[in-house]
Amino acid sequence: MPKIVTKCETCGKVATESERTFIPNLNSQLIKLACGHFRIEKLAHEAPAAVAKPRTDATDATTCPVCRKALSFGSIDAATLTMRCKTCNESHTFQMASVTPSDRDPHWHATYKYQKESTKFIERANFNCLLADPAGMGKTIEALAGIRYSKNNLTPTLFVVKSKLRYQWAREIIKWLAPTWEADPRGVNIPIIINTKDDLIIPGMYYYIVSMDLLPKIYQRLELMGFKLLVVDESQNFKNTSTGRTKALQSMAKVVPHKIFISGTPIMNTASEYFPVLNMLRPESWPSKESFGRTWCSVDYARKRYSGLKPYRRDEFFSRTKDYILRRKREDYFDDLPAVENLLTILEINRPEFVAAYERQQKELADYLRLAEDQGMGGFESYGQILAMLTKLREIAGVAKVESCAELIESMLEENPDEKILVGIHHKSVAGALLAALTKYNPATISGGMSEIESNHQLHKFQKNDTCKVMVASTIAAGEGLDGLQLVCSQGIVLERQWNSAREQQFTGRIHRNLQTKPVQMNYLIAKGSIDEWMSNLIEKKRSWIDSADSTVEMTSDGETFSVDWKELAQMSAKRKIK
Repeated sequence: MPKIVTKCETCGKVATESERTFIPNLNSQLIKLACGHFRIEKLAHEAPAAVAKPRTDATDATTCPVCRKALSFGSIDAATLTMRCKTCNESHTFQMASVTPSDRDPHWHATYKYQKESTKFIERANFNCLLADPAGMGKTIEALAGIRYSKNNLTPTLFVVKSKLRYQWAREIIKWLAPTWEADPRGVNIPIIINTKDDLIIPGMYYYIVSMDLLPKIYQRLELMGFKLLVVDESQNFKNTSTGRTKALQSMAKVVPHKIFISGTPIMNTASEYFPVLNMLRPESWPSKESFGRTWCSVDYARKRYSGLKPYRRDEFFSRTKDYILRRKREDYFDDLPAVENLLTILEINRPEFVAAYERQQKELADYLRLAEDQGMGGFESYGQILAMLTKLREIAGVAKVESCAELIESMLEENPDEKILVGIHHKSVAGALLAALTKYNPATISGGMSEIESNHQLHKFQKNDTCKVMVASTIAAGEGLDGLQLVCSQGIVLERQWNSAREQQFTGRIHRNLQTKPVQMNYLIAKGSIDEWMSNLIEKKRSWIDSADSTVEMTSDGETFSVDWKELAQMSAKRKIK
């Protein structure tokens, strides 16, 4: 096993680690260096109170399976549990039984087996690692679970994420890390989102969230906050060492003792872009970008740059980094995954033209609601006009999400080039904008009013044409009578939510059905502060759309039937701010 190279704090020499010994009462590791000196490394997580006795298949762990004498340890590798017997000088690997620490709670038991394994991996790596599993495996949950059970040693924590995912992360942090108000009267567990360089950064809180774009503008202030853990989502965005954001992150990494990087981009395809992360995790092992490129990466001569790992060095690379890089395939954990996984992705709408259009329609709705109330309009007199305004708000929000949806699709296909993706929309304008943004993927499309022959042609194109990676389909038109998508697709995106959740279930059923061999993942895109956020809250809480006999009516639009307390929805949509 490759040795970890470090600098001795006593003599200043660069030396390899020769031995690690766990010290239970200090919750630390005693590290012996080749120069003869020792250093102590404090573990961020609390070790289990007791560990099961190691065993081998051949004999009891206290007896060497080769010389059959009492096992006398010459060296112990804690990462691989490989022990060398002094008597016969043979190495033996022992499988430790899994022991769950007594302080785990219901949150822990709600996670899947592979997520528990990931959290334990993070703890073994002393919270200095890269989580590189495919998208949808729940890397966010894995990281937050690790923090949950070692909170005292890891706070304050700084989360560096994409701007449009700040509120998504805030919601997950509250879910996993924030106790009840009774247990946290000061609210120190509520995440602080830093929005601008002029924001007052309140000290004394546990969790702070900053966007990648804002980081280079305020990192010098953040370095004074005394963060103990740095969590970087989508870390492949820091691939260029010459950019301000990467330089800022590298500077932060030098003063923060623990770092968790998260990325779903395959290392073997874009290894050269991972050097900054490797360098921040293990600067002694990966000191030079030039050396890393020459030694480990293939050369793309056409583009005059390094690309993926050299094929003959992949096994060596993964062996060398297995203690701090976790990378698995979705198929490896299919039996442990749910049949269908539904994700909510909250997006911020910042482009001025979309915000202005939405606010104009919002004002028109608010004015009409006041007029209807003043003039005493009845339900059947006003609902048609209000429905049209709500539908227009949905359409504006849908078009505003097209750019983010296209970016998500590009990321998913970059990660899994053989994957195909089904996207559900409602409005023709949204479909047109999305199809225009995805021309390089030769998208297929199914819409309302399309003939059966044309629908079958589009289905055949999606199934058989290798260049067709995306189908953009009307959620309603594709929700019934369409079979065969499950043979080539397990990933879906709902760009526009439906009034009636049953429509969405039918749409999911196009890929979650007989002959599907992979776990199905459906991602719902929600525009923060818009009408679909309010709709989603109602749907996700399983509230009935028929709440009262006097204010609920049956409405139809474009062949769609749904039930909704339209007055409540209209009032909320008129008040909520899109930014």
